[in-house]
Amino acid sequence: MTLYAAVRGTTLYVATVSPGNTTLPNDHFLFVTDTVLTSASAPAPWAKTGRVAVDASKPFVAGESTSNFCGWTNAPASSQAAKSSTSSGQMEATIDLVQEFGRVPDTIYLAAVAYGTADGGTLANQCPLGNSDGNLDPNEFLALSTVALNDNDADGTYDRLDPNTGFLITQIVHSDQSITITWPSVPGRTYQVESSDSPGGSWTSLGTALTAAPGQLTLSATDFTTLSARFYRVRLVSP
Repeated sequence: MTLYAAVRGTTLYVATVSPGNTTLPNDHFLFVTDTVLTSASAPAPWAKTGRVAVDASKPFVAGESTSNFCGWTNAPASSQAAKSSTSSGQMEATIDLVQEFGRVPDTIYLAAVAYGTADGGTLANQCPLGNSDGNLDPNEFLALSTVALNDNDADGTYDRLDPNTGFLITQIVHSDQSITITWPSVPGRTYQVESSDSPGGSWTSLGTALTAAPGQLTLSATDFTTLSARFYRVRLVSP
């Protein structure tokens, strides 16, 4: 299973691999929620086997493997969903976060899950990976900062990873003995700060590469050199 997500304005886009039409023995689901339960205590959808850590009133997308059906449950009427007729394509959907949750949540929890097609079908695959206990547990949802998912120009690159929009050094703070560089980050991505004595000179790594932790939306690095003038840039190591 795969999982894709992006936000444009108040609209969340989510996608995973399509179950196709009769090509896979599983139905596919995309769970979207602003909060998870403390344990997998709610029934799995569509009379599947196991429990899930998301309230039954929260929205989800379902794609059936034995028909063309693909649609939302518990979602606003404006929500859209579609799936490819082959398993090489995508099952994708959009939902307005404000219409659904009353706001754009700071964090959104997502999971892509495959269950056996028949009633009572068991959990067969999932993204993120699980512990194989047959349930969708709280830590088996991907917690994503919605601001980090922004792709407002819809070019397929998050704004915080695009130097034409949000991937810019936002602050350089000088003190008597150091210079601190700060920039917006995307959790899970790795960055390397580099310095040079002139814009056209050679660039040298400043310390080790930094990876943004879950929920970490800014990163900083400090230069302890005594140079009175120096140029800096931040390079994305993992795109």
